[in-house]
Amino acid sequence: MSTKKAKNTKSKNKTRKKVSTHHETAFKIDGQVIYGTDGKKLRIIQERNDKNAPITRKLNKGKDYWTQENIKIFEYLIPKYGRKSNFILSEEDK
Repeated sequence: MSTKKAKNTKSKNKTRKKVSTHHETAFKIDGQVIYGTDGKKLRIIQERNDKNAPITRKLNKGKDYWTQENIKIFEYLIPKYGRKSNFILSEEDK
């Protein structure tokens, strides 16, 4: 039988998981993902826990990879439909 006193040890791992401050959603129209000029998915972002926060385009590493056509589509769809993961267009919108 051991008579050694149990130590109250404290973990040295102080890393914390980064909490996301925004919702990020891929920009899809009728199930088709829209890609930027760099070949990556275009994303839209909105602040978490704030329904009235503006929905904006996400810039990858500070650079704008959105084409003018995609910007026009974004500016038309967002006020009409809000933030969605997939924009299903009506006959009028096509």
